[in-house]
Amino acid sequence: MQDKLSGASVTAPQDGIISKRYYQEGYYAKVGTALFNIADISELTAKINIPEGQISNIAVGGLADITVPAYPDDKFSGMITRIAPVADMPARTFAAEVTVDNSAGKLRGGVYANVVITAEPKENALVIPMSAIVMREDQRTVFVVDDDGVVSRRVLTIGFVSDNMVEVLDGLSDGDRIVTGGQNKLREGSKIKLEGQGAK
Repeated sequence: MQDKLSGASVTAPQDGIISKRYYQEGYYAKVGTALFNIADISELTAKINIPEGQISNIAVGGLADITVPAYPDDKFSGMITRIAPVADMPARTFAAEVTVDNSAGKLRGGVYANVVITAEPKENALVIPMSAIVMREDQRTVFVVDDDGVVSRRVLTIGFVSDNMVEVLDGLSDGDRIVTGGQNKLREGSKIKLEGQGAK
């Protein structure tokens, strides 16, 4: 009897919180069968995707500000602990992980989070409205207008992306005139009326 009782003690390999119980008291379990699912939430990881154009300004060890809709009045801090060495295609984004200290136990695993990373500032960046971009065959493009009102399509390499502005790394030059509305109806060589000019 004593041997049976001594074999009934179960020791977890690590500290944590029981998040799932697979067997109730009195059930028989085979050797090697999982009895509980134990979660260590003292440190959580937020998974994010970094666009190709921003990856050069972000590195492991960088800080991040995190907000969680479930806790609208709280702000959390994290650190970038991993950046994938290869981009995910066709989006050309790099999977990354931000580690968040949760020693206070306020956060719960699996909640949705907004992560803001402050990249190194850039001077004289070329930016255009997000509304000007047209996706064609998984490529970000814009229509450029010449002095005669004829449009041509340009493929862009983009950098930083905000809510309504996009940094252009390649594909446009300062001073280029672009179409910001109705461009989904345009095609290469279309002719449009320039603002301030009469119909042609």
